[in-house]
Amino acid sequence: MPAKKDQIEQEPVISANPLEIEWPRDEYQMTHNLRNEIKRAAARMYSDKNKLELIKATLKVGAAHATARLERDIRDSK
Repeated sequence: MPAKKDQIEQEPVISANPLEIEWPRDEYQMTHNLRNEIKRAAARMYSDKNKLELIKATLKVGAAHATARLERDIRDSK
């Protein structure tokens, strides 16, 4: 069953404490490792804003890659 649009776009409750983060429900069980790596990277910033920008840029590229893969798969399935 596909995720509902509001589940995908829902903003998680944000906390500096990783134990308090409310992540979007992952019925496909495909983001567990990604979430862990995001938490690990956030813990290693040590007040360095450049590291935050690197994390954001990396996530942006990752999202663009996932979009390109989806579009290719849809196109190729026709």
